[in-house]
Amino acid sequence: MDWTVVTDFAAVGEVYTTHSDSDTAVGLAITLNRIVAVDISAALTGLAANDYVGAKFTADAYSAALLYVIGLVFKYS
Repeated sequence: MDWTVVTDFAAVGEVYTTHSDSDTAVGLAITLNRIVAVDISAALTGLAANDYVGAKFTADAYSAALLYVIGLVFKYS
């Protein structure tokens, strides 16, 4: 599976595109109908406590698989 994630994040009172980033995975091995955890931390550089995050996932056009995002878990450290 090939996918791209684009993120925008900012704190309350800031423009929502104060920070923007992206990350791409090429050739990610997945199994049909299985839940897969992906790490998008590379698309969140500069994230700060209390920021709100928007993320848009796209399965790249030449990828035969479909991508359904069913949940996000954020761990901040």
